[in-house]
Amino acid sequence: MSNVWRAWKETKPFIIVLLFYAISFCYAMFQGGFGSWFIFFTITPFVLYALLLQIVPMSFRRVTRALTPTMLAAGDAATVCVTFERSNRFPLFFMALEDDVQHEYVRNRRALQFGGFRKTFTWTFTHSELARGEYTFQTLHIKCYDLLGWGTRTFTVEAPQSFLVYPRIEHIKRAPIETQMERGATQSRYAVVKDTSMVTSVRNYQPGDRMSWIHWKSFAKTEQLRTKDFEDKQSQHVLIVADLQRGQQFEAAVSLSASLVQTFVKQQSDVVFMTLGDQRRAFPVIQTASQMQEVLRHLALVRPETNVQEHALLQEPLLQQAGALLVVMSAFSDEQKQRLLQLAKPIICLVVTDEPKQQEHFQQLRIIYVHPESFEHVLVEVAKR
Repeated sequence: MSNVWRAWKETKPFIIVLLFYAISFCYAMFQGGFGSWFIFFTITPFVLYALLLQIVPMSFRRVTRALTPTMLAAGDAATVCVTFERSNRFPLFFMALEDDVQHEYVRNRRALQFGGFRKTFTWTFTHSELARGEYTFQTLHIKCYDLLGWGTRTFTVEAPQSFLVYPRIEHIKRAPIETQMERGATQSRYAVVKDTSMVTSVRNYQPGDRMSWIHWKSFAKTEQLRTKDFEDKQSQHVLIVADLQRGQQFEAAVSLSASLVQTFVKQQSDVVFMTLGDQRRAFPVIQTASQMQEVLRHLALVRPETNVQEHALLQEPLLQQAGALLVVMSAFSDEQKQRLLQLAKPIICLVVTDEPKQQEHFQQLRIIYVHPESFEHVLVEVAKR
Protein backbone atom coordinates (compact mmCIF):
# COMPACT_ATOMS: atom_id res chain seq x y z
CA MET A 1 0.00 0.00 0.00
CA SER A 2 2.82 2.36 0.82
CA ASN A 3 4.43 1.77 -2.59
CA VAL A 4 1.16 2.62 -4.33
CA TRP A 5 0.80 5.80 -2.30
CA ARG A 6 4.41 6.77 -3.03
CA ALA A 7 3.89 6.19 -6.77
CA TRP A 8 0.72 8.29 -6.69
CA LYS A 9 2.48 11.18 -4.96
CA GLU A 10 5.24 11.13 -7.58
CA THR A 11 2.94 10.95 -10.61
CA LYS A 12 0.22 13.28 -9.32
CA PRO A 13 1.91 16.53 -10.55
CA PHE A 14 2.52 15.02 -13.98
CA ILE A 15 -1.12 13.85 -14.26
CA ILE A 16 -2.27 17.37 -13.45
CA VAL A 17 0.05 18.71 -16.17
CA LEU A 18 -1.42 16.26 -18.70
CA LEU A 19 -4.92 17.41 -17.81
CA PHE A 20 -3.84 21.04 -18.21
CA TYR A 21 -2.25 20.12 -21.57
CA ALA A 22 -5.47 18.45 -22.74
CA ILE A 23 -7.53 21.45 -21.63
CA SER A 24 -5.21 23.85 -23.47
CA PHE A 25 -5.56 21.75 -26.64
CA CYS A 26 -9.36 21.76 -26.38
CA TYR A 27 -9.31 25.51 -25.77
CA ALA A 28 -7.15 26.08 -28.86
CA MET A 29 -9.44 23.89 -30.98
CA PHE A 30 -12.63 25.63 -29.96
CA GLN A 31 -11.33 29.18 -29.42
CA GLY A 32 -8.77 29.30 -32.22
CA GLY A 33 -6.59 32.35 -32.77
CA PHE A 34 -2.89 32.99 -32.35
CA GLY A 35 -2.90 33.37 -28.57
CA SER A 36 -4.50 30.03 -27.71
CA TRP A 37 -2.35 28.04 -30.16
CA PHE A 38 0.77 29.86 -29.00
CA ILE A 39 0.12 28.73 -25.43
CA PHE A 40 -0.44 25.15 -26.60
CA PHE A 41 2.75 24.90 -28.68
CA THR A 42 4.81 26.68 -26.03
CA ILE A 43 4.09 24.09 -23.32
CA THR A 44 4.27 21.11 -25.72
CA PRO A 45 8.11 20.58 -25.50
CA PHE A 46 8.02 20.66 -21.73
CA VAL A 47 5.11 18.21 -21.54
CA LEU A 48 6.76 15.86 -24.04
CA TYR A 49 10.04 15.87 -22.10
CA ALA A 50 8.20 15.18 -18.82
CA LEU A 51 6.44 12.29 -20.54
CA LEU A 52 9.70 10.88 -21.93
CA LEU A 53 11.29 11.17 -18.50
CA GLN A 54 8.64 8.80 -17.19
CA ILE A 55 8.80 6.14 -19.92
CA VAL A 56 12.40 6.06 -21.21
CA PRO A 57 14.25 2.96 -19.86
CA MET A 58 16.99 4.19 -17.53
CA SER A 59 18.88 2.83 -14.53
CA PHE A 60 21.79 3.78 -12.28
CA ARG A 61 24.52 1.34 -11.32
CA ARG A 62 28.11 0.85 -10.17
CA VAL A 63 28.02 3.11 -7.15
CA THR A 64 31.44 3.42 -5.47
CA ARG A 65 32.62 5.59 -2.60
CA ALA A 66 36.20 6.70 -2.06
CA LEU A 67 37.17 7.98 1.38
CA THR A 68 39.99 10.46 2.00
CA PRO A 69 41.96 9.96 4.20
CA THR A 70 41.57 6.22 4.63
CA MET A 71 42.70 6.23 8.30
CA LEU A 72 40.48 8.44 10.45
CA ALA A 73 40.58 9.40 14.12
CA ALA A 74 37.91 11.12 16.19
CA GLY A 75 37.68 14.81 15.32
CA ASP A 76 39.04 14.40 11.79
CA ALA A 77 37.25 15.49 8.62
CA ALA A 78 36.59 12.99 5.84
CA THR A 79 35.96 13.69 2.17
CA VAL A 80 33.65 11.19 0.47
CA CYS A 81 33.66 10.93 -3.32
CA VAL A 82 30.63 9.08 -4.69
CA THR A 83 30.87 7.88 -8.30
CA PHE A 84 27.94 6.35 -10.17
CA GLU A 85 26.80 5.91 -13.77
CA ARG A 86 23.60 5.38 -15.71
CA SER A 87 22.66 3.09 -18.55
CA ASN A 88 22.08 5.68 -21.35
CA ARG A 89 22.63 9.33 -22.27
CA PHE A 90 19.06 10.54 -22.09
CA PRO A 91 19.36 14.27 -21.22
CA LEU A 92 18.67 15.09 -17.59
CA PHE A 93 18.12 18.55 -16.19
CA PHE A 94 18.27 18.32 -12.41
CA MET A 95 19.19 15.45 -10.10
CA ALA A 96 18.61 15.48 -6.34
CA LEU A 97 21.06 13.14 -4.58
CA GLU A 98 20.85 11.75 -1.06
CA ASP A 99 23.27 9.29 0.51
CA ASP A 100 22.07 7.39 3.58
CA VAL A 101 24.55 6.96 6.40
CA GLN A 102 23.82 5.16 9.66
CA HIS A 103 25.38 6.93 12.62
CA GLU A 104 23.77 8.75 15.51
CA TYR A 105 25.82 11.95 15.06
CA VAL A 106 25.73 12.29 11.25
CA ARG A 107 22.85 13.35 9.03
CA ASN A 108 22.24 12.19 5.48
CA ARG A 109 23.89 14.36 2.86
CA ARG A 110 21.87 15.94 0.03
CA ALA A 111 22.92 17.74 -3.13
CA LEU A 112 21.49 19.03 -6.43
CA GLN A 113 23.32 18.45 -9.71
CA PHE A 114 22.80 19.22 -13.39
CA GLY A 115 22.71 15.96 -15.34
CA GLY A 116 23.08 16.77 -19.03
CA PHE A 117 24.15 13.97 -21.37
CA ARG A 118 26.78 12.48 -19.05
CA LYS A 119 26.73 8.81 -18.14
CA THR A 120 29.15 9.02 -15.21
CA PHE A 121 28.65 11.37 -12.28
CA THR A 122 30.83 12.33 -9.32
CA TRP A 123 29.55 13.79 -6.08
CA THR A 124 31.98 14.97 -3.41
CA PHE A 125 31.04 16.05 0.10
CA THR A 126 32.79 16.40 3.46
CA HIS A 127 31.93 15.14 6.94
CA SER A 128 33.66 17.35 9.50
CA GLU A 129 34.61 16.55 13.11
CA LEU A 130 33.67 12.91 12.94
CA ALA A 131 32.88 11.07 16.14
CA ARG A 132 34.42 7.71 17.01
CA GLY A 133 32.52 4.70 15.71
CA GLU A 134 31.41 2.83 12.61
CA TYR A 135 29.77 4.68 9.73
CA THR A 136 27.67 2.57 7.37
CA PHE A 137 26.41 3.78 4.00
CA GLN A 138 23.41 1.87 2.67
CA THR A 139 21.44 3.45 -0.16
CA LEU A 140 21.95 6.17 -2.74
CA HIS A 141 18.69 7.94 -3.65
CA ILE A 142 18.55 9.73 -7.00
CA LYS A 143 15.57 11.88 -7.99
CA CYS A 144 15.43 13.30 -11.52
CA TYR A 145 13.37 16.40 -12.40
CA ASP A 146 12.35 18.02 -15.65
CA LEU A 147 13.03 21.69 -16.32
CA LEU A 148 9.82 22.97 -14.69
CA GLY A 149 9.49 20.26 -12.06
CA TRP A 150 6.32 18.83 -13.59
CA GLY A 151 7.53 15.25 -13.64
CA THR A 152 9.92 13.34 -11.38
CA ARG A 153 11.51 9.92 -11.45
CA THR A 154 13.16 8.26 -8.48
CA PHE A 155 15.94 5.65 -8.43
CA THR A 156 17.22 3.79 -5.41
CA VAL A 157 20.61 2.08 -5.63
CA GLU A 158 21.73 -0.29 -2.88
CA ALA A 159 25.45 0.30 -2.25
CA PRO A 160 26.42 -0.86 1.27
CA GLN A 161 29.80 0.33 2.48
CA SER A 162 31.28 1.15 5.88
CA PHE A 163 34.34 2.73 7.47
CA LEU A 164 35.68 3.16 11.00
CA VAL A 165 36.69 6.26 12.90
CA TYR A 166 39.27 5.23 15.49
CA PRO A 167 39.78 6.90 18.88
CA ARG A 168 42.21 9.79 18.84
CA ILE A 169 45.69 8.93 20.07
CA GLU A 170 47.46 11.67 22.02
CA HIS A 171 51.16 11.93 22.81
CA ILE A 172 52.08 10.74 26.31
CA LYS A 173 55.52 11.23 27.83
CA ARG A 174 57.18 8.03 28.93
CA ALA A 175 57.97 7.37 32.56
CA PRO A 176 58.73 4.20 34.61
CA ILE A 177 55.74 2.99 36.58
CA GLU A 178 56.00 2.15 40.26
CA THR A 179 53.34 0.25 42.14
CA GLN A 180 52.79 0.66 45.85
CA MET A 181 53.24 -2.71 47.57
CA GLU A 182 52.55 -3.66 51.18
CA ARG A 183 56.27 -3.60 52.00
CA GLY A 184 57.13 -0.46 50.08
CA ALA A 185 57.41 0.87 46.54
CA THR A 186 58.87 -1.17 43.73
CA GLN A 187 59.01 -0.88 39.99
CA SER A 188 56.81 -3.18 37.98
CA ARG A 189 58.47 -6.31 36.64
CA TYR A 190 60.79 -5.89 33.67
CA ALA A 191 61.96 -8.06 30.80
CA VAL A 192 65.22 -7.42 28.95
CA VAL A 193 64.78 -6.51 25.27
CA LYS A 194 67.62 -5.96 22.80
CA ASP A 195 67.24 -2.85 20.64
CA THR A 196 68.77 -4.02 17.34
CA SER A 197 68.77 -0.46 16.00
CA MET A 198 71.38 0.65 18.59
CA VAL A 199 74.82 -1.04 18.22
CA THR A 200 76.98 -0.28 21.25
CA SER A 201 80.11 -2.41 20.60
CA VAL A 202 81.58 -5.48 18.90
CA ARG A 203 82.58 -8.64 20.83
CA ASN A 204 83.90 -12.10 20.05
CA TYR A 205 81.48 -14.56 18.54
CA GLN A 206 79.81 -16.95 20.98
CA PRO A 207 77.87 -20.12 20.18
CA GLY A 208 74.19 -19.30 19.90
CA ASP A 209 74.63 -15.81 18.43
CA ARG A 210 72.43 -15.08 15.44
CA MET A 211 73.98 -14.94 12.01
CA SER A 212 72.31 -11.57 11.41
CA TRP A 213 74.31 -10.14 14.36
CA ILE A 214 77.74 -10.99 12.91
CA HIS A 215 79.90 -7.95 12.10
CA TRP A 216 81.02 -8.86 8.58
CA LYS A 217 83.25 -5.82 8.10
CA SER A 218 85.53 -6.82 10.97
CA PHE A 219 85.51 -10.43 9.74
CA ALA A 220 86.73 -9.25 6.32
CA LYS A 221 89.67 -7.47 7.98
CA THR A 222 90.69 -9.94 10.71
CA GLU A 223 89.09 -13.20 9.48
CA GLN A 224 87.72 -13.68 12.98
CA LEU A 225 83.99 -13.87 13.70
CA ARG A 226 82.83 -10.89 15.70
CA THR A 227 79.29 -10.18 16.90
CA LYS A 228 77.54 -6.84 17.23
CA ASP A 229 76.48 -6.00 20.77
CA PHE A 230 73.21 -4.13 21.14
CA GLU A 231 71.77 -1.87 23.79
CA ASP A 232 69.64 -3.66 26.35
CA LYS A 233 66.31 -2.10 27.20
CA GLN A 234 63.94 -2.97 29.99
CA SER A 235 60.37 -3.82 29.12
CA GLN A 236 57.58 -3.33 31.64
CA HIS A 237 54.75 -5.82 32.20
CA VAL A 238 51.63 -3.67 32.20
CA LEU A 239 47.93 -4.56 32.19
CA ILE A 240 45.64 -1.74 30.98
CA VAL A 241 41.92 -2.16 31.68
CA ALA A 242 39.35 0.12 30.04
CA ASP A 243 36.21 0.31 32.18
CA LEU A 244 33.21 0.80 29.85
CA GLN A 245 31.00 2.34 32.53
CA ARG A 246 29.01 5.26 31.10
CA GLY A 247 30.37 8.68 32.07
CA GLN A 248 30.47 12.25 30.82
CA GLN A 249 34.03 11.82 29.51
CA PHE A 250 33.60 8.32 28.08
CA GLU A 251 35.04 9.29 24.68
CA ALA A 252 38.08 10.88 26.33
CA ALA A 253 38.58 7.73 28.43
CA VAL A 254 38.58 5.58 25.28
CA SER A 255 41.13 7.96 23.74
CA LEU A 256 43.32 7.74 26.86
CA SER A 257 43.20 3.92 26.76
CA ALA A 258 44.32 3.87 23.13
CA SER A 259 47.06 6.42 23.82
CA LEU A 260 48.44 4.42 26.76
CA VAL A 261 48.55 1.18 24.77
CA GLN A 262 50.30 2.93 21.89
CA THR A 263 52.85 4.49 24.25
CA PHE A 264 53.78 1.19 25.92
CA VAL A 265 53.96 -0.64 22.59
CA LYS A 266 56.39 1.98 21.25
CA GLN A 267 58.68 1.53 24.25
CA GLN A 268 58.59 -2.24 23.73
CA SER A 269 56.80 -3.03 26.97
CA ASP A 270 54.86 -6.25 27.49
CA VAL A 271 51.46 -4.59 27.51
CA VAL A 272 48.19 -6.46 27.89
CA PHE A 273 44.92 -4.69 27.21
CA MET A 274 41.32 -5.60 27.98
CA THR A 275 37.91 -3.96 28.18
CA LEU A 276 35.70 -4.54 31.20
CA GLY A 277 31.95 -5.02 30.74
CA ASP A 278 29.54 -6.88 28.49
CA GLN A 279 31.79 -6.03 25.54
CA ARG A 280 34.78 -7.61 27.28
CA ARG A 281 37.72 -8.54 25.11
CA ALA A 282 41.35 -9.27 26.02
CA PHE A 283 44.47 -8.64 23.95
CA PRO A 284 47.45 -10.47 25.50
CA VAL A 285 50.95 -9.11 24.85
CA ILE A 286 50.49 -6.48 22.14
CA GLN A 287 53.73 -6.18 20.16
CA THR A 288 53.02 -5.89 16.43
CA ALA A 289 51.28 -3.26 14.33
CA SER A 290 48.51 -5.69 13.38
CA GLN A 291 47.78 -6.43 17.05
CA MET A 292 47.65 -2.70 17.78
CA GLN A 293 45.26 -2.29 14.86
CA GLU A 294 42.95 -4.90 16.37
CA VAL A 295 42.93 -2.97 19.66
CA LEU A 296 42.04 0.26 17.86
CA ARG A 297 39.31 -1.47 15.91
CA HIS A 298 37.77 -2.81 19.10
CA LEU A 299 37.97 0.60 20.78
CA ALA A 300 36.33 2.19 17.74
CA LEU A 301 33.26 -0.02 18.23
CA VAL A 302 32.78 -0.09 22.03
CA ARG A 303 29.76 1.67 23.49
CA PRO A 304 29.21 2.93 27.07
CA GLU A 305 27.45 0.57 29.47
CA THR A 306 25.28 1.27 32.49
CA ASN A 307 26.38 -1.44 34.94
CA VAL A 308 29.95 -2.71 34.82
CA GLN A 309 31.02 -5.16 37.52
CA GLU A 310 34.66 -4.42 38.40
CA HIS A 311 34.91 -7.50 40.62
CA ALA A 312 34.90 -9.58 37.42
CA LEU A 313 38.64 -8.85 37.40
CA LEU A 314 39.02 -11.35 40.23
CA GLN A 315 38.51 -14.22 37.78
CA GLU A 316 40.89 -12.80 35.17
CA PRO A 317 43.99 -14.98 34.69
CA LEU A 318 45.74 -12.01 33.08
CA LEU A 319 45.56 -10.16 36.39
CA GLN A 320 48.10 -12.44 38.04
CA GLN A 321 50.66 -11.88 35.27
CA ALA A 322 50.62 -8.09 35.40
CA GLY A 323 53.35 -6.14 37.13
CA ALA A 324 51.41 -2.88 36.95
CA LEU A 325 47.63 -2.55 36.70
CA LEU A 326 46.15 0.60 35.16
CA VAL A 327 42.36 1.00 35.12
CA VAL A 328 40.97 3.79 32.90
CA MET A 329 37.51 5.07 33.83
CA SER A 330 35.18 7.94 32.95
CA ALA A 331 33.07 7.61 36.11
CA PHE A 332 34.07 6.73 39.66
CA SER A 333 31.87 6.03 42.67
CA ASP A 334 32.24 4.62 46.17
CA GLU A 335 30.72 1.35 44.98
CA GLN A 336 33.36 1.05 42.26
CA LYS A 337 36.06 1.86 44.81
CA GLN A 338 34.93 -0.99 47.07
CA ARG A 339 34.95 -3.40 44.13
CA LEU A 340 38.48 -2.44 43.17
CA LEU A 341 39.70 -2.81 46.76
CA GLN A 342 38.50 -6.42 46.73
CA LEU A 343 41.24 -7.24 44.22
CA ALA A 344 43.90 -6.97 46.96
CA LYS A 345 46.40 -5.85 44.35
CA PRO A 346 48.16 -2.52 43.74
CA ILE A 347 45.95 -0.60 41.30
CA ILE A 348 46.39 2.77 39.63
CA CYS A 349 42.99 4.11 38.61
CA LEU A 350 42.95 6.89 36.00
CA VAL A 351 39.63 8.75 36.13
CA VAL A 352 39.01 11.13 33.23
CA THR A 353 37.13 14.20 34.44
CA ASP A 354 37.10 17.92 33.70
CA GLU A 355 36.75 18.77 37.41
CA PRO A 356 40.11 19.56 39.08
CA LYS A 357 40.75 17.02 41.87
CA GLN A 358 43.74 15.87 43.89
CA GLN A 359 45.08 12.33 43.89
CA GLU A 360 43.57 9.94 46.41
CA HIS A 361 44.97 6.83 48.14
CA PHE A 362 42.92 3.98 49.59
CA GLN A 363 45.13 1.14 50.85
CA GLN A 364 46.65 -0.24 47.62
CA LEU A 365 44.32 1.74 45.38
CA ARG A 366 45.65 4.98 43.93
CA ILE A 367 43.28 7.32 42.08
CA ILE A 368 44.61 9.92 39.63
CA TYR A 369 42.21 12.38 38.02
CA VAL A 370 43.07 13.20 34.42
CA HIS A 371 41.79 16.20 32.48
CA PRO A 372 40.28 15.16 29.11
CA GLU A 373 42.48 17.65 27.22
CA SER A 374 45.76 16.91 29.00
CA PHE A 375 47.08 13.37 28.58
CA GLU A 376 50.74 14.23 27.99
CA HIS A 377 51.88 13.99 31.63
CA VAL A 378 49.69 11.06 32.73
CA LEU A 379 52.56 8.60 33.13
CA VAL A 380 54.66 11.26 34.83
CA GLU A 381 51.92 11.58 37.46
CA VAL A 382 51.69 7.82 37.73
CA ALA A 383 55.45 7.57 38.31
CA LYS A 384 55.28 9.96 41.25
CA ARG A 385 55.17 8.29 44.64
